[in-house]
Parts: sequence; structure tokens; C-alpha cells
Amino acid sequence: MALPAELLEQIVGHIPDTSSVKSCCLASSVLVYPCQKRLYNILTLPLADPATWERASERFQQVPHLLQHVEHLAIELSLLDLADSVWPDFFAKLLNLKSVSIMAGSTSGLIGWPTVPEPVAVALAALLRARHAHPLSRVSLTRVSQLSTEIVLLSFRATARLAITSCNIVEDDETPLVEMSTDESAGTGTAVSLRHSANIVKRFAQSPILRSLVACISSLAVSGHKQAIGNVLTLCQCVAPTISHLELPPSWQLSMSGSQSTALPSSWPNLLSVTLHLRKAELEDTSVLSWTLSALISSILPPDTCPALRDLIVVLDIPIDDMAGLEYAFDEVGLVEDEFDYTQPIPWSLDRTRLAAIDGLAAAHPRLATVQWTVVVNFDSIGLVEDASERLRAGSPAACIQYDACCAALRSEMPRMMEMGRLSFRGQDSSRR
Repeated sequence: MALPAELLEQIVGHIPDTSSVKSCCLASSVLVYPCQKRLYNILTLPLADPATWERASERFQQVPHLLQHVEHLAIELSLLDLADSVWPDFFAKLLNLKSVSIMAGSTSGLIGWPTVPEPVAVALAALLRARHAHPLSRVSLTRVSQLSTEIVLLSFRATARLAITSCNIVEDDETPLVEMSTDESAGTGTAVSLRHSANIVKRFAQSPILRSLVACISSLAVSGHKQAIGNVLTLCQCVAPTISHLELPPSWQLSMSGSQSTALPSSWPNLLSVTLHLRKAELEDTSVLSWTLSALISSILPPDTCPALRDLIVVLDIPIDDMAGLEYAFDEVGLVEDEFDYTQPIPWSLDRTRLAAIDGLAAAHPRLATVQWTVVVNFDSIGLVEDASERLRAGSPAACIQYDACCAALRSEMPRMMEMGRLSFRGQDSSRR
């Protein structure tokens, strides 16, 4: 009796390496389909290697049914000038495609979009344009500079989830293709992540063409250094009436200069979940004017501001200076002074006024189900001292000591949420609650 196709796919899915999958493909006819599905599920095409494109094109011409297996397309950009040496004539035939990733190669920094060979740029634009009616699950742009408004607009229209990381866009580019009118440019319910891409945040806030898309954003995440507070607030003002999920950049990544107001919008009628980022000092040092804490207390937790709010996630960064005993500060007899004790937690002195305000507002909110603290413990020695990454990793005994102390300190200052069972904790080791 033949095994079900689903079971065969599960079996092939447990084969550890590509060469073994290819061997299985030759071992039995019943394994050909699941092995081909595994082998061609992800198609990676580096522009630095034109031979890869040629082999793919020839293979798909010889065995066209293999195109049905390609679900994820990754294009790796390169600084090499390949002119017209690659021609992706098979892009239009990738009918089962689920995601497209366009990124600079792993050994490159930022790669300019104008360096992409014209046949590739045209084919990618056509592929994205064709998916407006049947959106991809994800499109990502990573470490690409000088993006055109056209490619950002096409990417937005082509997917339910757009992730832009470490990219920038051509300033003052308001000339997309004629057929891309603003009335047809919008998708519905798009999740947008803009990380380390400050000028793209600016363009979404200021460009008439890109602002026409903002009403269709259902989820927005913004992070990265040098984010102008004015651009972030303008973008928030545009999405506030409709957005359901929001992640704001931490205070230390914002530039407050040149902005007359730093207040978030006062009405978020459909907002269901918010993710914020804090550092330990913001919860302890009363001299630290934390924009994030002010926004949380004045614009997020009040029920009349966010009546539908269900989940609040606070990512708490705990930097720990454990380098004192590693700086070779020897005394007269050669002993290291002030060596960090990994068996003891660092001291906590939370600002009770701020925590009491958060606890009270959260407990009084009629819809808020959970305040989750995601605790991130960062030892300074990680990456600088041999074996520190393994010895002090998330979930290690040293990290767990600091995690437990943090949780205990927060529990003691948020008694109302604790009593209501609406306070939870999560570490980098997600098994710890």
C-alpha cells in the first residue's frame, strides 16, 4: 500500500542536507515529487553568479513543472556590473510564489537599486505588479539604497506583509509609472515593518504618493537610530484611525530636535496591541525624561484613548556591565579587582510613582488582557570575551538570575495587575514565563 503524499513530504522534510535529498530523489519514483518540492521550495539567485540564473532558466525550460514548487524567491544584489548577462524570463511563471526577498549579498554593505541589471529590475517590477490581485504573504527589502518610489509602491501593493530593513529611498521621487494611480495603489490590511530605514519613514510621512497607502496599514513597526520624532508622529497620526497593531521605536533611537510637539495622537479606536521598548534606567532614574513612558501613560493606556487595547508588550533591555574584572586591573599581588559576581543579581530601584501609574491605568482598562514584559539581559562581555556568548546566553544560569530578579522587582511594583492575573513575563529563552 502506497504511503500518503503528506507522510512522504514529512519524511523528506527530516532529511538533513540537500545532497541526501537529491539521492533520495533517485532512489524511488514515489520520492521524486516530495524531493523536488523540497529542493525547489526556495530559489536563491545571486547577481554575483550569473551561472546560477542560467542554470535555473535552462532547468525550468526543460522541466517546467518544477516552477510550481517555488514558493520563496530570494534575489541577492551585487556591486558587480553584470549588464544584461541575466534574464529572468521565468519569473512570470512562478504561480505558487508566497514570498519575495530582495537583499544585498551577505558580504556586501548597502547596494544601490540603480545597479540592478535592467532585465532583473523590469522582471521584478512585473512580478510585483502582477501580485496586486493575489498578494504574496511577504515581501522584504534589506540593505538596499536609492530605492525608487515605484519599487516601494509595488512592493506594498504586492503583499500582506512588507518588511524594509536598512534601506533608503530616493528623495523627492514622485514619478511612478502612469498606470499606478493612487486609487488603485492601496492594498488592504498590510503589515509594514520599517527598521533602520529613517528616510523611508520620512517619505511615508511626507510623500503624497506613499501617504496614499498609509490608510491601508493594519500593523506598523518602526525602529532604528536617527528617527525624527516629527516623522514618526506624522506617520502615527495617519494610521491612528485604522491601525490594529503598533510597535514604536525606543526613546534612545529618536531625534527630538526640530519638533514642536512630541505627543502621540489622542485617539486609537481600533488599536489592539502595542509593543514598546524600554531600558532599565528609564524605570529607575527619575531624571531620565522617557518619551516612551510618557507616551504609554498619556496616550496608550487610558481607556478613552485606546478603548480596544488588548495586549501591551514592553521589551525591557537590561544592560549589565560585567567587564570590570576583565580589564586587567591587577593589584599589587596580581589579583583582579572588582570582579563581577554572576551568582548575584544586580540591584533594582524602580520608580514607584511611574510603575504605580502604569499599574493603575492597566488594571482599570476594561479590555486590556495582558501586560507582558519581555526581558532582554545583555552582558557587556558578550562578543568581547571568549566563551561569553555561550556562558552568558539567554537561558544560562547567569542570565536567569538577572531575569528572575527583574521579574520579582516588577511584580512587587505592579500588585493590581498581578492580583488580576494579567501580568506576564517572557525572556529571550521563551520557555521562561
